[in-house]
Amino acid sequence: MNNCINEKTFLRTSVGLFFIFIALTALALISCSRKAETRRPFTMRVPMPMTSFDPVQTVDAATLQIHLNTYSLLFRQRASGKVEPSLALSATPLDNGRTWKVTIRSGVRFCNSRYTHEVLAEDVAATLRRAATHPASRVAWLFSALRSSDEDGGVKVTGKYELVLSFKKPIDLPRYLTLPQLGILPHEVAADKDFVFGQESIGSGPYRIAAVEPGTIRLQRCESGFPRANLPSVDLKVIRDENVALEMLKSRTIDAMEVDFTGWHEFNSGNNSEIPGYKKYVVDKTADFEFLLFNVQNPAVKAPLVRRALMYALDRRELCSTALKDYCSPVSFIPKYGNPVPEQSGEDDPLYRPELARKLWQDAGAARPSRLELYAFSETRNYTVAQWVARQWEKLLGVKVDVKTYDFGSLFGILFGGQGFEISELWVQPLSDLYEIWYLAWQPDDLPPRGRNISRYQNPTFKKLFADLVHAEFIQGARNPDDIKRLMSRVEEVLEDDPPAIPLYARKQVWLVSNRYKWQFGPYIVPELWQLQETE
Repeated sequence: MNNCINEKTFLRTSVGLFFIFIALTALALISCSRKAETRRPFTMRVPMPMTSFDPVQTVDAATLQIHLNTYSLLFRQRASGKVEPSLALSATPLDNGRTWKVTIRSGVRFCNSRYTHEVLAEDVAATLRRAATHPASRVAWLFSALRSSDEDGGVKVTGKYELVLSFKKPIDLPRYLTLPQLGILPHEVAADKDFVFGQESIGSGPYRIAAVEPGTIRLQRCESGFPRANLPSVDLKVIRDENVALEMLKSRTIDAMEVDFTGWHEFNSGNNSEIPGYKKYVVDKTADFEFLLFNVQNPAVKAPLVRRALMYALDRRELCSTALKDYCSPVSFIPKYGNPVPEQSGEDDPLYRPELARKLWQDAGAARPSRLELYAFSETRNYTVAQWVARQWEKLLGVKVDVKTYDFGSLFGILFGGQGFEISELWVQPLSDLYEIWYLAWQPDDLPPRGRNISRYQNPTFKKLFADLVHAEFIQGARNPDDIKRLMSRVEEVLEDDPPAIPLYARKQVWLVSNRYKWQFGPYIVPELWQLQETE
């Protein structure tokens, strides 16, 4: 009898413990599930809301940031300036770079609920044709060299994952394909001239736009997109005021923000130099330069001696250490092979030679102007640079310089509208690294806007050297680095005699990143959010 009671008691106890175990396990799973569901997304500040949900029509940086994270690109630019395949597996030049065979990876799918099919070559072809012909396309000029006589517009699908692009002349296609305006669309969308983009992304990138709320754009990981995102969700908070964003950062409302020129000074004033729980990342790799552009058709700066004197009169190291207060690091105009390298001492700067500047100025004789006009953007950083340049020239050469400021659109209209400016400061963002900077600064035939400063490219010696360099680097694939270095040395010799533009400095990018997360490769201009990794 007692044995029966003990057996029953044991059975009841065992069953009870089993159910308690099941209950505790269920509670733990529910708790973990709720924790995962309620975990706050990584939050980053952006300075303005999206202006266009159509990537090909976009020019503002804040919107391009979102497109870069929601659309797959065929190629992507790394922080080093190196161009690497992304959605594309390869791009092979044929016919000396006039024809390119592009192969894309399989298994990548679009993330929009209306379009979930696999990304195929026909989608890529339709996207590129649209970029070349759309009336509001910001990158149509990239494809001006396509063989327009072809029925397919120079873009031919040759396989499920393969297409061929044909151009009238050699072109460095992979570097063009890194532009965020060329995010790949479904062919149904790209071919529909009347398609209206709603508040959604229709790409196959690492994220999709999950919601557009007042002041917030919510990104959700695309499980079938490429590249693969590490974080499941990211919130982009639209905060226009830098000071407000900084206060939100301190209160842990946001995780990261970029600091502009004004914020850089405030952040380094002492009060904000250390924010508990956050790290400051400074990226020396550069992706934008300031140039002074001389209008060589204008009599005031037509004489080469005048331009050379103005060039050698600027101590860019002083600009960075005084006017810009370490927001920049000077980069040599005579670049080393690969990427420009910040100079280590004043003696290493081939551009600041005050005694030579004075001599050239005197030798210019009657060609010397008594007064100059320098145009600049009205943004604080640009105006600060322009004022510093004016003071340097007046101090060393005795020439009076009037600084005139314009908004972005007005100044570009002046520069590219044929108006008679003398000198202008111009912010130039290259497509990639050194060679693309040359493309934009010296204007080869295949890139607009025309007339920026074409006199150097009209020099037969420079034109031949540049063509040889492009062919050796892009078409032959830099098989012999010594050939590249030899050609670059010859190009540098030509540029030293009469440089058409003066890059003043390389900008530093500053980010504040919570210790909750780490950068896998480091932030770079427009952050690639899918590279963020959680550390907690």
